[in-house]
Amino acid sequence: MVLWEILAIVAAIFWGVRPYFEKEVLKHIQPIEYLSLRSLLLILVAIIVLWRMKTFSKMKKFNKKIWIYLFVGLIMSTIGFFIFLNLIQRAMPSFVISILNPLTIIVTVLVGMWFFHQKINVWMWVGIGFVIAGIVLIGVKGSKIEGTSSFGG
Repeated sequence: MVLWEILAIVAAIFWGVRPYFEKEVLKHIQPIEYLSLRSLLLILVAIIVLWRMKTFSKMKKFNKKIWIYLFVGLIMSTIGFFIFLNLIQRAMPSFVISILNPLTIIVTVLVGMWFFHQKINVWMWVGIGFVIAGIVLIGVKGSKIEGTSSFGG
């Protein structure tokens, strides 16, 4: 097995388990509080990492376009995570993630195609078709499983 495959499996395990821990925390605090605490911890870790890697001096060379991409990416990530926290607070994480992850694939491919001029071949379109079919099946079948698609809690 190649290193990137091992790392992908580890990341998938972490990302797959994380929402259940977050849902437990969200029983005691609001999503904005969790987001704030998480962000504070990430900022502290980021400062240490950036300092150790001497990245602050590299940042002086960033042009305006890089700063805009960085800022927009951070804002989108923060808003997306806040929405995600609200969703898992109201529904089963497995249901929320099984809808969000495939939608992320579709959005990523479309943004890459429209804004970054990436070529999409026939097999990618076939894959997107399967992803859409999976979302439909999860939405239809998931709604029949108690507590999964009921966003009321």
